[in-house]
Amino acid sequence: MAGVESPEPGIAMTVGVHVRPDAQMGFIVHADEDRVTLDVEERTGSRLTLFLHSGELVRLSDCFAAAVAELLAAQHAIRGACGSV
Repeated sequence: MAGVESPEPGIAMTVGVHVRPDAQMGFIVHADEDRVTLDVEERTGSRLTLFLHSGELVRLSDCFAAAVAELLAAQHAIRGACGSV
């Protein structure tokens, strides 16, 4: 597979994050740079920060919306198959 060059320097890594119900979430808008930063901070002091330009923010929002819709549909199908309401 051919390598893909990133337009901006960075560190390549894979991160798994389990967001707990009590995690603090927030964002900062950088309108002059057409971007936002999204933070998820755990009570343990761990923090995940995403740096997103508007296009990536829309894609992420669409992905979350699709995931929620699919999860709800799957849960509805399971409840229907089990005969519960």
